[in-house]
Amino acid sequence: MEKQLFKGALTARKLLLSVLIFTLAFGSSSIVSASDALSVSNEERINQIYEERSRVLAEQKEGYLDEFEKLGKELESLGVEFLSTRDVQQKIEMEARKSNDIFVPNVTTPPNSNNIIWSSFRANWVKNGVTYEVQHLTAEPNGSSSSLFDTGGIVLQNSNSLGKATQNLVTTIAKAGASELSGPVDITLQVYDAVKSFINDANFSRTTEVTDIKVNYTYSWWENIDFMYVKKANESDDKQRLTFTSNSVSGRINWTIPNMTYKSNGTVKNVTFTNDQRNFDLYNTNAHRNGSFAVAAYLDPYAQKNAFVTVANLRGVGDKTVKAIPVKTPSTPALLF
Repeated sequence: MEKQLFKGALTARKLLLSVLIFTLAFGSSSIVSASDALSVSNEERINQIYEERSRVLAEQKEGYLDEFEKLGKELESLGVEFLSTRDVQQKIEMEARKSNDIFVPNVTTPPNSNNIIWSSFRANWVKNGVTYEVQHLTAEPNGSSSSLFDTGGIVLQNSNSLGKATQNLVTTIAKAGASELSGPVDITLQVYDAVKSFINDANFSRTTEVTDIKVNYTYSWWENIDFMYVKKANESDDKQRLTFTSNSVSGRINWTIPNMTYKSNGTVKNVTFTNDQRNFDLYNTNAHRNGSFAVAAYLDPYAQKNAFVTVANLRGVGDKTVKAIPVKTPSTPALLF
C-alpha cells in the first residue's frame, strides 16, 4: 500500500539494492575561515536532519515513511520551509531576469515535476566584518519515480578461480580526482565474510580457493542536491546570486549468491547462499551544504562553484567494474525541471 509523504509527494516501494563504488570529482576552494565565520545555531542540526532523511530513504526499515515525515516536521520547527513547484519556479525566473537569460524565464511544469521535494532555509555567515545571508534551496527525491533516484541490477558470473576466499565481493572507494578518500562507511566485503556462516566445513578459511561464483547484484541510490544563494544580510532577495551547488548520495546494497564452489584438500563443494545486504552511508564532499563555500564564491568569481559526486561505478566479484551510473550534477534548479 503506497503512503503519501509531504503533500502526497513520496511513493513507497520495496527495493532490491546493490553494490556501488563512488568516484568524486571536485577541487579545493578557499572558504570563509573559522575565525571569520558564524552560522545560525541550528544550521548544524538542520544539516544532520537532511542526512538522516537520506539514510531513512536508503535503508527503508520498517516504519521509515513515518520517520521520514517526522524528520520533515523537525526541519520545519527549525525554520526550514517546504516549497511548492511554483515557489521554485519563481526563484528560477528571478535569477533568469537578473542574468538576462532568455532560455529560462518562462519555466513550464512537466508532468513529472512533482517527483522532487523542495525546501529552503537561511543562515548567516560573517566575513571581514560583513554579514552574508546564504539561502539553501534543497532538492530531495520523493519516491521511486524521482529523477533523483535510480535502481537496477546485474548478474556477474566468474567461472575462473578467484584464488583465496579473501577476494572482494563488494567494495566501495571514494575518490577526489586521482586521490582516494576514506568514505563515511567502509562496506568492503570479502567472499569469505559473505559466505562463511553458510558453510559448515572446517576446511573453509580465508586461504581457501574459490571458483564458479555467480552473484546477482541489485542497487539503488538516492541523491540530495543543495543550491546556495548569497546576498548581503540587509539586501532583498532580488540581490541574491546562486554561487554554489553540491550533492550527496546514499543507498543500500543487496546481493544474492545462488551457487559457488570451492576447493579444499582436493575436493569441490557446492554451496547454496540466499542473499544479504548492507547500507552505504552518505557520500558527499566536505563542501556539501557548507555556506562558507557559497560566500567564498560570492566574493571571488574565480573560486570553486560546485562540489559533486559525479559518477557511481558498480563493482563486484573479482573487483570487476560492471556499470557506470551517472548522477545529477545540475548547475541550477531549472535543470531539474
